[in-house]
Amino acid sequence: MAYHFRFVRYFCRFAASFAVLIISIATLSDAVLAAKWRSTGPFGGIVNLLVVDPKSPKTIYEASPYGGVFKSLDRGSTWLIATTGLSDPTVFTLVINPVNPRILYAAGGNGIFRSTDGADRWTMINPMVNVHQLSIDPKTPSTL
Repeated sequence: MAYHFRFVRYFCRFAASFAVLIISIATLSDAVLAAKWRSTGPFGGIVNLLVVDPKSPKTIYEASPYGGVFKSLDRGSTWLIATTGLSDPTVFTLVINPVNPRILYAAGGNGIFRSTDGADRWTMINPMVNVHQLSIDPKTPSTL
């Protein structure tokens, strides 16, 4: 009986997500659909996540499971490696503090790291934790 309810719950979540995806695709503008995409880097791996600085939209951060963290200061035209202090290049997730965008958190297979200088340097704040998702409380940005 419990298995049946679990199955129904997961199926409903899947169906809802699929419906949102279909609606999102259907509402994309013709300009987005007709856009010609080109790779500008960073090269060499999978992109897990892109995070845009809320106070400076030209600044974009990228989390990669094989390359660590990359940073662009020009809307993605060029990319810098931002891995100083990361003990492992496996980064699954990345969040930015909405009040102070110079504070970022990155997490992966080797722990949780914090940067207080816009990803120039990272400090481990929780070692040996395999983390795939992080979020910051929007009402209390100091709470991870």
